[in-house]
Amino acid sequence: MSSQSITNDSLKNNNKDKDIFEIVQHIFAFYLIPIVCLPGLIGNILCICIFLSNTMKRFSTTKFLLFLTISDTFKLSNDLLYSLVLIIQSIHSEFGKKLFHILYRYCHYINQCVTLCTAWLTLTLAIESLPVSMRYELVKNQVNNLTNETNEKVQSLQLTTFGKSYYFRIYSMTIDIIRAIIPSLLLIYINSRIVYLLCRMKDGIFSKEQKSSQEVFYRLTISLIIIIFCFIISYFPDALLSLILNMGYIEEAYKKRAIREITDFFITLNSATNFIIYFCISYTFRYALIRLVGSKKTYSTPTDPRNVQQPLILLRFDRIHLRLADTENITDVNNPFKTYQLNGEENITDSISVSIKDKLKNYTTTKALMNLITFFIQGYLTSNSEIIYENYQSVPLYVQLKTNTLMSTTPGILTRPPQSTLTSTPSIFLSTTRHTTRLTSTTTSAYPNGVIHTYTPHFSWPSVQNTISYLLWVNDYDIPNVGGRINNLYSPTEANCPTKNDVFCKVKPFVPFSENGGQWWITAHFNNGQRPLVVIDGILFTIERKTRLFPDGIIDTYTPYFSWPNTPDTVFYRLFVNDYDIPNVGGRINNLYSPTEANCPTQNDVFCKVKPSVRFSKNGGQWWITAFFANGQQSISVVNGIFFTIQ
Repeated sequence: MSSQSITNDSLKNNNKDKDIFEIVQHIFAFYLIPIVCLPGLIGNILCICIFLSNTMKRFSTTKFLLFLTISDTFKLSNDLLYSLVLIIQSIHSEFGKKLFHILYRYCHYINQCVTLCTAWLTLTLAIESLPVSMRYELVKNQVNNLTNETNEKVQSLQLTTFGKSYYFRIYSMTIDIIRAIIPSLLLIYINSRIVYLLCRMKDGIFSKEQKSSQEVFYRLTISLIIIIFCFIISYFPDALLSLILNMGYIEEAYKKRAIREITDFFITLNSATNFIIYFCISYTFRYALIRLVGSKKTYSTPTDPRNVQQPLILLRFDRIHLRLADTENITDVNNPFKTYQLNGEENITDSISVSIKDKLKNYTTTKALMNLITFFIQGYLTSNSEIIYENYQSVPLYVQLKTNTLMSTTPGILTRPPQSTLTSTPSIFLSTTRHTTRLTSTTTSAYPNGVIHTYTPHFSWPSVQNTISYLLWVNDYDIPNVGGRINNLYSPTEANCPTKNDVFCKVKPFVPFSENGGQWWITAHFNNGQRPLVVIDGILFTIERKTRLFPDGIIDTYTPYFSWPNTPDTVFYRLFVNDYDIPNVGGRINNLYSPTEANCPTQNDVFCKVKPSVRFSKNGGQWWITAFFANGQQSISVVNGIFFTIQ
């Protein structure tokens, strides 16, 4: 009786565990997994497209994220298939079970391979290989049908002899250690190291020229840290169940299978959250997504001579008189531009491509003033423009407005006036006083421009008010058939743009060019969707070889040589190099070289060159050259130091 009672209690507990398992399986397979997998698949597909776009290709971290996204896409597809099979099983029990038995072995194999790839991001499918697919087999069991008092054979999944053996246990432990334990422990160390380096970077270890690229790198690295953290949280419990408790799935009791459902769901959830992480952290990722799903627009060199204009001029009217006047004497001057003139009184209509002829004279009128406000109007000078403004004299000026010219009392924003205030044929009248109007050309300090002396130039342009982002487009003359050697998007913060105008944004993409140089443009993007070119014609630049310095920017060797222009009458040179992996020790290299030891020729316009055979890490360093002369004086050839990193 006691043994029968124990058996009954065991059956009751087993039935209770089975009920709990079926509830858990139903919740996850019917609801949570589809809800997570479907948006996750869409997000991962978008991630793959974005990571393959020109906007994101410039980051080395993007390659890691691309492979991770591909692996997670397979994982989500596999889990969605599992959910679909269980849904089919609930509709048609026999067909669903048969389909489950056929697919489970292969899906289990795929799941193991995908999680292994996610952990290591390498092609390690051969590690899982045949043993996993050999773990299960189809066995026909003899089942007694009590209702019909007949026996029928039913297929079920059971462990093979190899699956039950001690050798498979060793194999399974090895796979779990490789799949999650070792990667998790290493990633914990690497994560802490990355956080330490990021703290150094935020403390100002990099120069102003590097901060733009380093800020973008910082954001991508933060994304990577979060992804690694999610991986550790999601994969570690599942691996511990397999490693310590030797817990499988099909062969386990219902309670353990219910626990497995929960831990497997966390892995699925980890694979579906990448898109959300990238979108929330990376401004560049968000813009690349907008470009991907939005209308396609090209940015290239203007070829039609009629469209060629001078670079952007900021017209700052400190005091603007807005009036209403009837439009008169409107004539087409040069399509698509028009000139509007009212007996010497200038008007601006609601057209996006209007050219205004503004005499810039002190104008008074008896017409009623609508408002006296302060704001900015930004426009382009056409080819007929004059930018000489001397002694506050009247100057002819042709301006093509970027936006519809409408009224506002807010600086920098133009809005439409109330309809009730408009006359029958309205236009907004604009006049300025000579004492408060000034013009500022934005081309004089744009860089690079003309002949430069570095192979990895920074790019500098005037800041534009109310800009949400800038697109830097650079064509390389050594790659004539490919536009956009650089096609990068920068927020004003990433471009180091101050909040006020009259100052310049500055970035350094660390892209090397040859002596042939290239041509570049800047496009300012606004909230209203408009994208005027700040540099319309494009600025040409070439590189003069005689001042070449190496290493500079991104290089491709861990043991670089150092090259600098020869200085006449030098007795010896000092090469001083800081290593960014040794922040507290200055002068990883601190060597003196005579001109002969530095291989300096006797004539000028050529280069000294030494190779100390010192190995650097990817973080690179900064270096200086000091020339010492016979009279005791010294000259630092590179005052601010040259930064280099290794790709």
